[in-house]
Amino acid sequence: MGGHTPADKVRRPCKGADCDMSFTYAFINSEDVARHCREIGHRFTPIQSAYLIDHSYRHTLGEKHRAFQWVTEHMRDEEMLFGSEGRAAVREGRKPETLHCFLEKYMHLQNQCLDEFFNVSESCVYKCSVYESVHDSAEEYGNGRKWIEQEGYYKTAEEALYAVSADRDREDRNERVRVCKHDINQAQRCISVIFNPDKAVTEIEYDSGMSAEELDIMLRLEEVCFVCPVPFQKGDIVCAPLSPHAADGPFVFLRTWYEGKTAEETRKYLKSADSSDMTAYGYFQDDQYGCKGQIYWECMHDYVSLEYYRGSFKGRKRILKAVGNFLKGKLDLDHVLNAYHIILNEENADNFRNFLNITQEGLCLAGLRDDIPRGIP
Repeated sequence: MGGHTPADKVRRPCKGADCDMSFTYAFINSEDVARHCREIGHRFTPIQSAYLIDHSYRHTLGEKHRAFQWVTEHMRDEEMLFGSEGRAAVREGRKPETLHCFLEKYMHLQNQCLDEFFNVSESCVYKCSVYESVHDSAEEYGNGRKWIEQEGYYKTAEEALYAVSADRDREDRNERVRVCKHDINQAQRCISVIFNPDKAVTEIEYDSGMSAEELDIMLRLEEVCFVCPVPFQKGDIVCAPLSPHAADGPFVFLRTWYEGKTAEETRKYLKSADSSDMTAYGYFQDDQYGCKGQIYWECMHDYVSLEYYRGSFKGRKRILKAVGNFLKGKLDLDHVLNAYHIILNEENADNFRNFLNITQEGLCLAGLRDDIPRGIP
């Protein structure tokens, strides 16, 4: 199958510090964050650049490997002092592994996993999941998404991918497909590969059948945590449609994990943090469960992927707009509370009308609609 062949080559920049950063900016998931970092001249370390390359949802694995190779050839080497392995090296007084050495091992292991994944045998089956909207309007920008398992088992990865593609009846810029290979002779062995809509590999996920050494390599860049400046202000409505860490859709931005911390507090935080600690806090909206429309305070774990919400404010989403304007000082608290109750009551009334299962003519006759169809007295 040609799907795992690298796509278009990454444009290699000229030498020099400014070009190094231009190369790194291209791998940031959010164009808004990338633009902001470029405008303020923010510089990423080689390890931070490797993290951004590895966590890109838009680039193929082939493009990432060429980018890793460029890092080893053009950016300075760094000791990897973070994570369990890095901290153990410091405790034991031995020399930590360096980034360049690690990236070579990482790419080699990923290629091995990819070869194993596409190697078909009689004892293996393939299963699919699609990363799609968890809400009713799948096409709406910024909707929350999650992996939804598809029915069926397949004998090859190609068969699984084409079966899922044939079942899709819409264009979706965020659609990704995860294909898992299970081997009945190795119950603990499961290799998962994520493909983009062009059926090119973008990511290989670790599995429980790997050795401790392999797992350490596969998860090492998950141990990275750093400060990345973002353009968002309190009250902005943001979303991260490409990130699996933002399943609840758009939310009202409050702050990132590092805002309000002193330099010393930030240093202490980073000493024991990992990528899951790269959080942004805000007000989210429950749109799936019992209390639809309810606002709650929470965090998401991938703030570097955030972008401005550019969708419409319909239905209960209008509440987010009211909360955002309140945080920006444009609305008084009583106006927000009144808006909150009015919007919820309007949406609940619409839902109740639908629940009655009455025709449009019947709703008009009952005084539940103003637009009376032609022919009704």
